[in-house]
Order: sequence, then C-alpha cells, then structure tokens
Amino acid sequence: MVDCYNVSGGYDYLLKIIAPTISMFQDLMERLLEDDIGIEKFASRIVLRQPCPQRGEPLNVIAYGVTSWK
Repeated sequence: MVDCYNVSGGYDYLLKIIAPTISMFQDLMERLLEDDIGIEKFASRIVLRQPCPQRGEPLNVIAYGVTSWK
C-alpha cells in the first residue's frame, strides 16, 4: 500500500496500492476479504495513464501563500 485516505461518499477508505501484476493484486484483495478485519466489499480502479503529472509542492502555496512552485 502506498497511500490511504479516509473519504466521504459510498466508501470509507481509498487505498493506493501498487502491484506488479493484476493476479497479485487480486490475491491481495482476496486475502483481505478472507481475514476478519472488517472489509465487507471493495471496488477497484486501474490507472491507465497519468495525463497530468504530480506538480510538486502545492501545500506551500496553500499554507504559506508562496506564489512560486519552486
């Protein structure tokens, strides 16, 4: 798992998981559902491409009013 977010809406959490293959991801999710950790259902999305790469440090702009991304 790379990131975990508590979100509003139809689900409670959003996890960012990187797996080398679809079958390894599927195995992971099946194990999580089998374990008694409270996961009742899940939905998955596969990233096809990243049209807008991450831009760096946007929190500096928000928190400190910095006008430059650098």
